[in-house]
Amino acid sequence: MKDDIKIFSTNTDCTEVKLALQQSLQKSIQALQSNPKNNIVKEKTDCTANYTVKSTLANLGKITNYHYKKAIQKRKEDEVQWREIKVVKKLRMTYSISDYKDFFNAYCRASSFERRDVIDNLFKKLGL
Repeated sequence: MKDDIKIFSTNTDCTEVKLALQQSLQKSIQALQSNPKNNIVKEKTDCTANYTVKSTLANLGKITNYHYKKAIQKRKEDEVQWREIKVVKKLRMTYSISDYKDFFNAYCRASSFERRDVIDNLFKKLGL
């Protein structure tokens, strides 16, 4: 299944959007700085505006990343399976081989309700 959702068709489209965002943010920064009440407000506005520009561009890069979009889509499709995968990966790293094998055998034998309860409890305990 290929990309059903395409935000940008080419890299140039992405670059154009980044430039447009940056220009609009610069205009808003200038509007804020043109009428400050005192120098403290001006300095604070400058710091906040620089942070806003950087965070907006970073988020734009994040949301246009193919792998990030795929992970978000997978989580939206089936949250229970996504939680199960995260918990099992974490247990695989922390348990010994024999303990993990015993847990997984018992987990496979459990009913679907018991599985869901176990996954929810472990998700909370492991802080995922």
